[in-house]
Amino acid sequence: MASSPEWRRNLTTLFVVSILLGLGGALYEVTLPLFLKRVGLNWMSMGWIYSVAAVATFVIRIGLGTWSDRVGRKAIYVGSLAVTGLATLFTPFFPSLAMQTVLKSITDPTSRVREAMHSVLLYECWPGRFKKVFSRTRGLELVFHFVGLLIAAWILARLAARGAPAPHSAFLIAAAGMFIISGFLLGALFREGPRHVPDRPQVTWRNFIRLHLSPPMWVMTLSIFVFTASVTISHCFVLQLFFQEKYGASDADIFAIGAWHRLVPGLTLLFLGHWFRKRLRTWLMVF
Repeated sequence: MASSPEWRRNLTTLFVVSILLGLGGALYEVTLPLFLKRVGLNWMSMGWIYSVAAVATFVIRIGLGTWSDRVGRKAIYVGSLAVTGLATLFTPFFPSLAMQTVLKSITDPTSRVREAMHSVLLYECWPGRFKKVFSRTRGLELVFHFVGLLIAAWILARLAARGAPAPHSAFLIAAAGMFIISGFLLGALFREGPRHVPDRPQVTWRNFIRLHLSPPMWVMTLSIFVFTASVTISHCFVLQLFFQEKYGASDADIFAIGAWHRLVPGLTLLFLGHWFRKRLRTWLMVF
């Protein structure tokens, strides 16, 4: 994509969307376990909610990824943001285990699909600058995770000083608004160029189960599986509640910890991510 007003508008749009997703995504991820605890759901119930959502993510990502070859990345990207926003908006109003499981099984898959579409869309629009654009947009998103969580921590500390309860429902509604607004902006302002679809058959369930991968791809697949499983176990609802129940951390403390936790990878991606151009396997192993 050559340098032009459209090129600059697309890039500016993605930066604005990344900022909104950083603010909304951080609020949702940190708030949800605290909200579930407040409405009376225990650790086992939360485990079921997150487990069912993980299975749904596995199934839906494959289907929507294949569908994006037909309808385009932008359509799936915008649709994912809209659905994530609506499911997040309904979350505070349906506190039962069944409804929380359904809503989480919508927000998780659509969020993961959105992340995948972001990467693919960037690569198709800027193949020669992919690493730089990806590291900048993704880094900006994580930096605004930090900003959003730090603002939320300040609000929670002020409310706690007055004896007021934490506004978990308001945080979830605010996150939903940011998801929906970001989807609207992307749909209205981003212009997707013509796609060059490879001349190969679409992935079906049969050839997915009988997947043929090269040895390096099998190693990558298995290593990512182990990494994702371990991160999911430690970073789902466990992290926030662990600090609260083990050390007596307040909601403000938990949001502040989450803010600093997001800042380090955010700054690394924003300023250093595009530097890694050679020996990528080695750097992947190091990190």
